[in-house]
Amino acid sequence: MLVELASGTYRTNLSPVNVQNLVRGTVEDKDHVDVSIVDETIGIGTVHVDETMAWVVLENAMNNALEHGDGKVSLLVRYNSNTNSIEFTIENKVQEGEYKRDRSMSLTDDPDEPDSILRSKRPPSTHCGMRHVALACQGAGGTSRLEFSSDEMGERIAVFTASMPAIVTPSCLEEASLNLGNEPVMNLPRMLKICALDDSSIICKGIRQILFKALEADYETSVVCCPRNASDVTTFMDQIFSPPPSAEIVLLDQNIDLGDVGAPRMLGTNLADELRLRGYEGLLVIRSANTTVSDDNEYLRSGSVDVCIGKHETQKNAVELIVKAYISKNKINDD
Repeated sequence: MLVELASGTYRTNLSPVNVQNLVRGTVEDKDHVDVSIVDETIGIGTVHVDETMAWVVLENAMNNALEHGDGKVSLLVRYNSNTNSIEFTIENKVQEGEYKRDRSMSLTDDPDEPDSILRSKRPPSTHCGMRHVALACQGAGGTSRLEFSSDEMGERIAVFTASMPAIVTPSCLEEASLNLGNEPVMNLPRMLKICALDDSSIICKGIRQILFKALEADYETSVVCCPRNASDVTTFMDQIFSPPPSAEIVLLDQNIDLGDVGAPRMLGTNLADELRLRGYEGLLVIRSANTTVSDDNEYLRSGSVDVCIGKHETQKNAVELIVKAYISKNKINDD
């Protein structure tokens, strides 16, 4: 996805999204976020929008504001019927702080450029580097801007606004429950136990907030793990089997870098082999940034892995591949 954004080849995928649920899922693990949804036009908040890009923008923009600001964030969401767009406005007080420059790491000698600032314990929020968020907005066909103002106390306020294309129709709520061409023709059984492991915390959040939702997973029993050490991986492997029943689908990152200094890289294919030796019979999915034909053949060599999915795949394609593999596997088992 990031490669497609950078190259300008990302294709926007509009689907019916309940904005309130999207926002709730993004802020549920964040303290000190004041949310206001202006929904006179969008009713309870269901619009057609690129859900993946909306989540990327919200997640990264709020993390930047919380880390670089004073620790409190105001989020305002509104639908603009004049421009057919949904707007996210994130506001926080600027946290001015001392920072150091490190020319060996600088891409420019201009002190006003974010790339010339070496992250200190708390960098000033005027240098919080929103380029990746702006890129995500642009990739989804939207715009973004970062502005500064002052409140009545004279304190400096940072205001980040992201605007993304969105469509509302009178029958939007009914359409949300229909197949609009964005869902696979075949469907998984609902409320499956799905377990996923990835060494990126932001990818793990995306799996839980977006992919699990698309697959209609059982959130009570499903597990997403971002391992920091070998013990975390061991716990995750046990959670696949316990509490019973075992997970119907397991998603494994292929190249797993642990947080412990000096810890060796783990391979998802090796974990898949171990799961099969332990008697796991469900669908095993490898997710990797490397998905050439030779890579896929290597992942599938032992017969433990059922399907390989590139991390560059859109949510729609990833869901379709998982659904087809699950149904194909279960048909084979039924025979």
